[in-house]
Amino acid sequence: MFRLFYVSTASPDFGPSDIKPLVETASAKNRKLGITGALKFNGINFAQVLEGEKDAVLRLMSTIRYDKRHTGVIVVAEIESDERMFGHWDMSFVDGLDFQDFVNAMSSRKEEREQNA
Repeated sequence: MFRLFYVSTASPDFGPSDIKPLVETASAKNRKLGITGALKFNGINFAQVLEGEKDAVLRLMSTIRYDKRHTGVIVVAEIESDERMFGHWDMSFVDGLDFQDFVNAMSSRKEEREQNA
């Protein structure tokens, strides 16, 4: 299992009404690719964790980099993991400012994640 965490900045023309269609499209695509994850948007920045087979996640990330709805894509971390953190979500959307749970998800050891929870 491969997990990737990235952040980016919304394009100036991306507004709150655009998030629902983005999540619906991403959910359908991720389901087909066997990718799970979660997306957060605080009105300015996106943070997303993707998890699945490494090749599938990296191919999707390549597509995401060129999406005009955001700029400044930065991959914060990539790890191999024994299990999915977001296995029950094709793409969960959480509106908020706190990205700490995504940072915690990138801990390479389950014991460290449990201690930080």
